[in-house]
Amino acid sequence: MTAAEGTAVALAKSRFLPLFRRSLLAQKAFISYRRADSGADARSICQRLQAKLGKKNVFIDVDSIDPGSDFRTALDSYLKNSKVMVVVIGPRWLSLLTNGKDKRSNGSDYVRMEVASALERKLPIIPVLVGGAAMPAAKDLPEDLQPLAFRQAFAIRHDSFPRDMSGLEQELRRIVGSRILAKVILATVTVALIMGAIIYQLWLPNFVSKIVYTNGGNFACFAGAEFPESWRGEASVCAPYGCLFGKLPLNDCLALGARKQAKVVIHGVQGTSRSNECWLQNSCKDLRAHGEFFLFDTSPSKF
Repeated sequence: MTAAEGTAVALAKSRFLPLFRRSLLAQKAFISYRRADSGADARSICQRLQAKLGKKNVFIDVDSIDPGSDFRTALDSYLKNSKVMVVVIGPRWLSLLTNGKDKRSNGSDYVRMEVASALERKLPIIPVLVGGAAMPAAKDLPEDLQPLAFRQAFAIRHDSFPRDMSGLEQELRRIVGSRILAKVILATVTVALIMGAIIYQLWLPNFVSKIVYTNGGNFACFAGAEFPESWRGEASVCAPYGCLFGKLPLNDCLALGARKQAKVVIHGVQGTSRSNECWLQNSCKDLRAHGEFFLFDTSPSKF
């Protein structure tokens, strides 16, 4: 990169990244939970998110609904203004679902109403598992909640709470940020992408190694990814399941993985919500089947 190119990139980061981060603070997160199932955990999660995003930007019923208000109207209003929902699921969440699959009971179960409304609005939803809870299977949920079973869950554990919450915060920024970026700095991003493409084309042939990746199938890393710390400054986000280097066509993603000496490349399947996402890592302790990703690595026999 020339001195001029380096200066341009540094200027873009100094001027626009702070603007982008501030814009994230204006987005509202809705915390859905059952008091008899995960009240204490939901409170801890809420307090941590409020410290990061601002108290007014994180909704939880006990703090956000004024005394005397019609909570049904309040819930609907907050859902309309929310950008993401966090569904806290403990060991009793499913058993407390009113009458299981009986649709006629929907009006008396306000947690069910919250989640069903968020699904209907196509709101991004992150199921957060606490207390060792497992993700409910679609067959055990009523029809209006079955899409929840296919949302990728995030586990928050007592013995690793700060680390797990850090990963959840990064995931919230990723989800919300992907919706805001085009509205806030669309012109800047377009220019940056053009510059990046030019630099990428000029640089890549000189740096790509002879690493050959083999398709390992539909897998994704769910926890315990390992990668060089240096990637954190280059990737858009580094989470417990790898580092995201943006959205790239498959060949470009593999080439980037080779240049970074990554042992594993995970690429989002086209036509899914994770289309063309390019994740790099060196290893993962929890690989599972996942229909929205293809895994490529240098030693497929491991998987």
